[in-house]
Amino acid sequence: MTEAAGTCEAPRLVGFHIEDDLARVAEGAIEVILDLDDDQKRWCFFMTPDALSRTGDWVPGTKVHFHFDARHMIVVSEISNEIIRRVLDYLSEQGLLEACSLPVGPE
Repeated sequence: MTEAAGTCEAPRLVGFHIEDDLARVAEGAIEVILDLDDDQKRWCFFMTPDALSRTGDWVPGTKVHFHFDARHMIVVSEISNEIIRRVLDYLSEQGLLEACSLPVGPE
């Protein structure tokens, strides 16, 4: 966050790059690199409920997958370039990009 005139302002999205082929959305995560207006590069990934049901750790003694502790995972019912853009724009407007992503590279 940057401080200006006594207020705290969250960094805003200036661009993004989808790292994976959207055709493999049913197989797992679609990784996205975010470019923020404070020169940060951050990382998150998008998944669908269907992809979540096919991946993850196993609940011991079952054939059930589970997922936990992934604040940088964004779940949407369908994935496209347009959906990713709209979700990231919304998170940017709400000041939530840092909370929903991880830094790229050394801190």
